Amino acid sequence: MSDEPIPLHFAYRRDVNIERALPPEDNARVMRSLRDVFDTPDLAAVDDAIADGTLEMRPGAPEPLSLFRAARVDYSLRRLYHYTGTDPEYFQNFVIFTNYQFYVDAFVQLCRQRLASGQIGPDAFVGPG
Repeated sequence: MSDEPIPLHFAYRRDVNIERALPPEDNARVMRSLRDVFDTPDLAAVDDAIADGTLEMRPGAPEPLSLFRAARVDYSLRRLYHYTGTDPEYFQNFVIFTNYQFYVDAFVQLCRQRLASGQIGPDAFVGPG
């Protein structure tokens, strides 16, 4: 149980686009009222206090079940989908973020070599393009 509201954005599947279904003249009016009615992500509450070990809890309060709060996880998964166009369920446990094409090319080459070697492990690789 939590007293933290779930933002509307996280209640829909990623492929649901409410705005697209509305006529342009209704879009602004309806979306404004949705923002006034439903919770939006509270970025001030998306912190690293649990992972950093700085979370101060009152005595007897239940301890966290993970290193990050649910809102942080939901927000991060949405960002992964937004920037990659790939649903997070298809990611492995680690994601490399870089803006250097050299590193991306080297990683792609290593993955393809590993797949071609026949070693036990991953059986597919999804890369750029």
